[in-house]
This record gives sequence, C-alpha cells and structure tokens, in this order.
Amino acid sequence: MSALTMERQLQLFQEYKEKVGGSVPDKALYFIVTGSNDIVEHFTFADGITEPGYAESMVSRAIVYVQSLADLGAKRIALVGAPPVGCLPSQRMIAGGLRKQCATDRNQLALLFNHRVGQEMAKLGVRLPGVTLVNVDIYTILADVIYRPEAFGLNNTHDACCGYIGLAAAVLCNFASPLCKDPSKYLFWDSYHPTERGYQILIDAIVAKYFRFMH
Repeated sequence: MSALTMERQLQLFQEYKEKVGGSVPDKALYFIVTGSNDIVEHFTFADGITEPGYAESMVSRAIVYVQSLADLGAKRIALVGAPPVGCLPSQRMIAGGLRKQCATDRNQLALLFNHRVGQEMAKLGVRLPGVTLVNVDIYTILADVIYRPEAFGLNNTHDACCGYIGLAAAVLCNFASPLCKDPSKYLFWDSYHPTERGYQILIDAIVAKYFRFMH
C-alpha cells in the first residue's frame, strides 16, 4: 500500500505544529481510523501470525499512536475501530464461499481488535487527565445496516455498485466500469468503500452517538 505510515503522519503533524508556532487548539478533534486494511492484508498474505497475536500488534500500534498525539498536545482524540471487514464485497467474494456470505474469520479478528483496543483506550484515559479519549464502534453501526438495509432505505448491502465481479476498488472503478442503476440504494460503492449514502448513514450515526462526548 502507498499510504503514509502512522509514524510519518506523526512526523508531519509535528512539522505542522512548528510552522504554526508550536501549539494546537485545545478544541481540535483528532480522528484515528485504523484496522481495516491491516485485517485484509493479514489474510491476503498469510503472514503466519496468529489472530490473537496480530490483534495485539494492531492494538499496540494504535495505542502508541494515541499516546504520541496526546504528547504532542492533542486534547480530544477519537479512535475509530474496525468495521465488519468480512462483509466487504471483496471479502465475501474471496472468502465467503459459494453463497458469498460474510467471511467469519475477518469479522472475528475485527471484533477481537475492537474489544482489546477499547480496553486499552480505557486504561490510557486514566493516565491522561485533561485528554478526552473516545472509542468509536463502527462495527455495530455497519453490521446493523448490513442486516437491516430496509430500515436505512437501502436494497443492497452485499454487492459493489461499481466494477466487475466485486473486486474493483479505487482506480479500478472508473468511467469504463459497469455501474448499478441507483448507487443511493447500495451500501458499497466499490469492493471496499461505502457509497455516498453509506458514508452519510455512518457519519450521522457517529455524530448522534458520540459527539456529545467530544465537546
């Protein structure tokens, strides 16, 4: 993946702080979104690490990152856990069997990570007086949408709206790709990412459930 490493992101943040005089607003809100790609790559590349061991590695990196942000002056930090990764169209296609069901092993690892990172966030919060830490559970939000699509005005939470055979993502979903008739009725735009409507449902739920803890 070509994404910036967590360490590089922290370095850029520190450089930004220096450019603006060394401080950041106390009311700034920091969202850390981590886990999804790590879980997919764990199963894709068969790294030989056990699921509990892999979850602990993910948790350790996330907590170190939160601590580092706090050390750099962040006062309000929200850590977004992993979604039901096994229910992504790509993972249904790869590991969901003939019926393309949610891949249980991916979801179990996501739940394990979420549980452990929640525990460690609670411990860290005790050690960081004056810093607000919020653990955002998007697994439950998206699982509810996946299994009750009609309640959210959707009619497809299994397939990707864009692309061939459910495996297209990012640039592979382009002007030449087949599209569903109405993206607003789909949860997933491509094989990994939600549609505009899917993101709207997710963000509305996060705002309603968590923002009162972030002020």
